Amino acid sequence: MVISGTPTAVEDLVQRLGAKRAVALKVSGAFHSPLMAGAACEFAEVLEPIAFGDAKMPVLSNTDPTPIQAGEELKERLRRQMTGPVRWRETLLQLAELGMAEAIEVGPGQVLSGLLKRTCPDVTVRNVSEISI
Repeated sequence: MVISGTPTAVEDLVQRLGAKRAVALKVSGAFHSPLMAGAACEFAEVLEPIAFGDAKMPVLSNTDPTPIQAGEELKERLRRQMTGPVRWRETLLQLAELGMAEAIEVGPGQVLSGLLKRTCPDVTVRNVSEISI
């Protein structure tokens, strides 16, 4: 589980819950939380005049892991993602239910691959961390 908030609030919650272990993520902000509301408002202003067409294939977002193609709903979900929680586990389960048999994590590290393997053990996971030329 990941929680976000001010450092003081997070530490207070960890203490009150009596967590056996807590690891601070090295991130530059409280992303996907209400603390991003100011940036989300600015982002919404930038998004407002942009017309979103319908997707050619279903899209799942981190705020709502149900497949959609409607452009206006995609735009709304994109706007909500800055302050909404990431529903990673639900998204993975939905992808597996839709028939995902293989996933590729692109970039350094294998954190997402590890989460995927624990959540959907029947899915084949590969990693690409560098380009061979």
